[in-house]
Amino acid sequence: MLPFPSGWFARADFLCVVNRIGGEVDNRLASGYDMKTYKTDRKYSKERASSMNDNKTIAITRTALFAALTAVATLVIQIPIPGTGYVNLGDGLVLLSGLLLGPFYGALAAGIGAGIADLISGYAIYAPATLVIKALCAFTAAKLFSFFDSRNNKTNAPIGKFMVPNMIFSGIISELVMTAGYFLYEGLFVLRGDGGLLTSFAAAAAGIPFNLIQGICGVVLCTALYPLLRKVNAMQRS
Repeated sequence: MLPFPSGWFARADFLCVVNRIGGEVDNRLASGYDMKTYKTDRKYSKERASSMNDNKTIAITRTALFAALTAVATLVIQIPIPGTGYVNLGDGLVLLSGLLLGPFYGALAAGIGAGIADLISGYAIYAPATLVIKALCAFTAAKLFSFFDSRNNKTNAPIGKFMVPNMIFSGIISELVMTAGYFLYEGLFVLRGDGGLLTSFAAAAAGIPFNLIQGICGVVLCTALYPLLRKVNAMQRS
């Protein structure tokens, strides 16, 4: 067997790589993909990635802001309910979080803000339930409002004609979810005693009227503030 010169295999591999790269370049040039187009595509990709990061940062910032506003609105006015929780104005911000931020970020803002308010107010036993229930309220409001809004757009109705009815209906359904959620939580956990489930749910039912009143106040507050905040939100995006 004849010996090959030293480094022959390395030079052969190098030539193969050069030929492959040259073929790719020739193919790109043949298809009109010149260096200028390549640079333009890379620049567009970087700008798109930067824009996505900026949008995500803005969304997280708004989520934190609405979480804080929800906590403040919940803490400002509190009317204790004997034996259970308290009535507050936080539901208006819960609904606004869902309508303005969307189902995901709105649910985060509503749940975290209301849960923090429970912890600060000394109702830590309600905090886990509040985190889930208020998040579900915001999520429900956002999904329902978006659904009805999209259906109205398909009918070529004037923009904003059905906004208030859609908002009220979405808010009412969401507040019914809130009322049912607290009723179940109080009956199963908070008021559970030796009397059994029937007794605990009977006691939890006493809080239903207060939660409904709180829900109505939340819908009214959301209906009053949403059109204004929607315009501000649209101006910031434009």
